[in-house]
Amino acid sequence: MAGADRGAWLTGHLKVSSDGHYSMDFEWDERPVWPSSVGTGGAVQQGRDIERSALLADLLRYPRVPEMTPRWLEELQSLPVPEFRDAVWPSAMLKMQENSDWMVIAEGVKRLLREAILDDELDLLDDDEVADGFLQDVLNQVDAGRLRSIVSMIPSEGTTQDHVWSGIDPSVNAGPALIEYPQLSPQIALLRDALEGLVGFERSAVRLPGVDG
Repeated sequence: MAGADRGAWLTGHLKVSSDGHYSMDFEWDERPVWPSSVGTGGAVQQGRDIERSALLADLLRYPRVPEMTPRWLEELQSLPVPEFRDAVWPSAMLKMQENSDWMVIAEGVKRLLREAILDDELDLLDDDEVADGFLQDVLNQVDAGRLRSIVSMIPSEGTTQDHVWSGIDPSVNAGPALIEYPQLSPQIALLRDALEGLVGFERSAVRLPGVDG
């Protein structure tokens, strides 16, 4: 639900009387929270703030004109956002940076880290868990041909593994291909390790809000 020039976030107060009648009031300007306890008058007694990243994302989709922007939202917009100093990847990852799919993955990693920082939840993110999540995204979204291209960008000390792709239709989805062709497992392990390395690099490349240098 959104109002023209008034954004998408609002708080609704539903009041129900003992005779079955009810009324609904909407408040557009107070900062919304996820309520966990509500008083008899409808006021939120306990609750959790809506995540800053969610508020800012919806503000981009549903802008407010200045006269309809409350003070708390102005202050939220003015807070510094994290920056990533990752124009040049480490030498071991430079070949990966030449691949468009790897750049898309990197943007996804940065988006996830940025939102976690905005919501003060960066410490809750483990690199290995983030890598596992992105691995599943890759396997679900690309075909075997693109998966081979992605993996081919990863530096490896071993011999080339082109033979493991023999007989695999490049147009099939990567996930089912992995099940049907178990010889791809070492390639997937290599990809998963590279994803964790990318997450660690982007985490190290971020400049946190309010931190100089």
